[in-house]
Amino acid sequence: MMGDFIIEAPQRGDGRGACPTSSPAPTSKPWQPFPVVVFPEPVRTFIDAGAKAIGCDPAMIALPVLAVCAAAIGTTRAVRLKQSWFEPPIAWCVIVAPSGSLKSPAQDYATRALRDVQTRRVREYRAALKEFRAAMAKYDSDLSAWKRDKQQGAQPIAPDPPVFIRHVVSDTTIEALAPILLQNPRGLLLCRDELSGWVGSFNQYKKSGSDTASWLELHRAGALIVDRKTGDFRMIYVPHAAVCICGTIQPGTLRRVLVPAFFEAGLPARLLLAAPPSRRKRWTEADVESSVVQLYDKVIDALLSLQHGKDKDGEPCPVPIPLTVDARRLWIEFYNEFASQQENAEDDDLRAAFAKIEGYAPRFALVFHCIRWAASADLVEGSVDARSMAAGIQLARWFAHETERVYAMLRESDADRDDRALVEWIQGRGGRMTVRELQQGNRKYRNKADAAESALVGLVQCGVGSWEPVPTTAKGGQPTRVFVLPASSTVYATPENPGENDGSVDVDSVDGAESGDTEWTG
Repeated sequence: MMGDFIIEAPQRGDGRGACPTSSPAPTSKPWQPFPVVVFPEPVRTFIDAGAKAIGCDPAMIALPVLAVCAAAIGTTRAVRLKQSWFEPPIAWCVIVAPSGSLKSPAQDYATRALRDVQTRRVREYRAALKEFRAAMAKYDSDLSAWKRDKQQGAQPIAPDPPVFIRHVVSDTTIEALAPILLQNPRGLLLCRDELSGWVGSFNQYKKSGSDTASWLELHRAGALIVDRKTGDFRMIYVPHAAVCICGTIQPGTLRRVLVPAFFEAGLPARLLLAAPPSRRKRWTEADVESSVVQLYDKVIDALLSLQHGKDKDGEPCPVPIPLTVDARRLWIEFYNEFASQQENAEDDDLRAAFAKIEGYAPRFALVFHCIRWAASADLVEGSVDARSMAAGIQLARWFAHETERVYAMLRESDADRDDRALVEWIQGRGGRMTVRELQQGNRKYRNKADAAESALVGLVQCGVGSWEPVPTTAKGGQPTRVFVLPASSTVYATPENPGENDGSVDVDSVDGAESGDTEWTG
């Protein structure tokens, strides 16, 4: 199990830890750039434009955007895989990044549309509350008159109080969420700039683990039951309770809070984790055009216009969305192939995560399907087609790779973590570095020529990079050498219309993302 976060590995010659066998990261899989292409337009452009303007990795925007779109759909829809198997569009998206890596501006940009809608709902509620108070005053007056007239005529009817429509919350306790979910059957988005408060609350309350069990229900839009100590009716029952999550957490904090009990309960397996290498900050004149934001806002508004179906008792329930024949074929192929990947996972924790990522593939497909519907006046809601399913599968595969990568990071020794951080730092500066440049650019090695030399030599000995001689200039001088990382690329992409290729996914080659100044530290 992952609880100890320790792995046995052969020692390097200098005794500092495991010798890497692959590049660019010494003890983990290489970072794969986030496949923004899976998002339908105009959401794709919104993510790309925001990443360029902020100067962050696109994943830092894409994950909260995914959670926002999923929350906007909420429990109004569910993709039907079988008569007995439905998946709701619920996503728990977590960006793992150090302080100063622009994760907060990225999340603010991604969630602004839904937060603006929430602001409008506050204004609407205040206006409705004012009208309600006036109606109550009139009702009290009419009731008093009716009683004075010895109950002549029909008794006045009290007005119904307004409902405060909620889309976004920050409170993480089940006790606080239950009454909000009762009045908002669509579901909610839990948005926190720092998710440590959410994860940490599981350690502080209800040692019996009931909070954990309740959160697991919210991930599958299951029934939520909360027994209160006060009130006329002390039980709160929400038949389809759903909360999407987007937030950030620092790597060291994630390592501390993910205790073995959480893995045993299956909580981390439900998290969609992404730990993009931080980029070196550089000023850019790039900005986001207002038309790009407006089109994204329209998509969110359209998703929020989706309405529930009705069950046999007339209560709100999700509308089931089936798969087309081609989409179903893609799903079955993925299901069978991915089952082998689950079986071959190196431990139970990773197998549990892959099992949830399997179910995320149709969830993603449903979200993309609804986005396409929201962005096009001509598209009939209909069924999830091969295009959406292929995109959902592609994104699920990316998260499987990234989950394996992040779990490996959680297991790193201190020496492994230092080596990976150095490799990523060199990547962010072009993949080439002399000892002198390392001294001058990295404060850890400033005025430490021997340490800088030793660090680069150690990476060469482990096969992470190699030395290239630097010829002397015409003026002479001492010959020197430069440490060089091997060129790497990741191959993946989703075509504009996978359905045109019978649901197959073409691939293109794209360069790896930059790495940066910051590193994982406990």
